[in-house]
Amino acid sequence: MTPPTASYSINDPDGDTVTVTETLDGKAFRTYTATLGTTYNMAFTATQWAQVLNGSHTFKIKATDQNGAYTERTYTFTKKVTQASFTTDAMPADAMPTVAVASVIGSFPVGSVLTVEACNNGSDAEPVWQDVTDKVLNSKKIFFSNQDKAADTWGVAFRVTLDRGTATGECYITSIGGAFE
Repeated sequence: MTPPTASYSINDPDGDTVTVTETLDGKAFRTYTATLGTTYNMAFTATQWAQVLNGSHTFKIKATDQNGAYTERTYTFTKKVTQASFTTDAMPADAMPTVAVASVIGSFPVGSVLTVEACNNGSDAEPVWQDVTDKVLNSKKIFFSNQDKAADTWGVAFRVTLDRGTATGECYITSIGGAFE
C-alpha cells in the first residue's frame, strides 16, 4: 500500500547545469533542473501511486549535464495491493434518512470480496454501520435500522472495501453513487 521511496543527490565535477529526468516504466514522470549537492526524493503522490498497477515496475533517474554527459540509476519494485477501502463524507439530511439506494461500479472478479456498508448518522463520531452489500449488488432498497444520532445533523455515508482474495485479473472500484430519502 505504501509507495517506494529513495533519496539521491546530483553532483557534477565541472559544476555544469544538470537536468534530471525521472521515468516510470519508460514514461516521463518528472523533469527538472537540479541544484547541485541537493538531496532529492523519488516520491509518488497519492494519486500517482493509485494509478500504478499491481506488478513489477522500473523507476529510472537520468542526470544529464549541459555537455551531454549523463549517469543513470535504476530502481525496481513490485506493487501488490490486495485491498482497497474508502469511506464517503456524510451527505447531510434535513430529517432522519430511512431508505437509500446505492451502486458501486468496478471490477469484482470471482474470488474477490466486496463489502458495502451504509449509515444514516454519518456525521456522528461513531456511526452505526450496517452491511448493505447484498442490497447494493442486487439493486435493492436499503432500509436504515438506526434511529439515533449524536451529531447535530443526520447524514448518509458509505464505507466500501474490496479485498482481492484469490481473484486474478483486474480488481478495482471506479465509483459509488446513490440517493436517499
